[in-house]
Amino acid sequence: RDEILDSRWYKETVEWCHTHYGPEVFVVPVGMYTDKIGVDERRRYGVEPLVMIFAHIRRMMRNKPENWRILCYLPDMFVKSKAEKEHGAITMKGQSARNYQKCLRVGLQSYIDLQQQGPTLFWIRFGDRVKLVPCVFPFWGMLGDAKSQDMMCCRFGAYRGTSLSRRCFIQQKDSDDPNHHCKWRNEKEIRILVKTALGKVKPIIKKALQKS
Repeated sequence: RDEILDSRWYKETVEWCHTHYGPEVFVVPVGMYTDKIGVDERRRYGVEPLVMIFAHIRRMMRNKPENWRILCYLPDMFVKSKAEKEHGAITMKGQSARNYQKCLRVGLQSYIDLQQQGPTLFWIRFGDRVKLVPCVFPFWGMLGDAKSQDMMCCRFGAYRGTSLSRRCFIQQKDSDDPNHHCKWRNEKEIRILVKTALGKVKPIIKKALQKS
């Protein structure tokens, strides 16, 4: 738990919660993890369990699978039968990521409701005493492999693209900043970027895009 509760993020979160909700509020960060597992003998079909744990639990206990709690099971959006691959309907790029996000929202709905309602009273044991305490449960992070993380942020595969994000104007030096304020791309700007790459845009527009 030391790497989470000793972080600057946790201290700033506690200060924010005490300022907005009062000093009696107990802050309990929630972490989540997801990874695909096979459900049949040949592991052809799989699901993604989405599990969660509290940051106050010691690292030794967090390393034990039985201490994590399952929120939901996310379906495998990429599995297809042989018939579907040969005769299935044509799907658009990003459709699997979109459907994954919709399933994720349903699975996290109870946590979303908990976040929106503010401090909630829970019985908590402090040593040999039990007390009814108002608690808030901020989200501290999502763990998983590269593919799961891509799906979490709605990023689908594109092996010829050079941009870090399809929606956000962001430079490489700012890519590790979670508080980066995105300037969102719209369809008109994307069309200009495509035409620029194809050499069909006037030099004046190119300079304007480079400055932005």
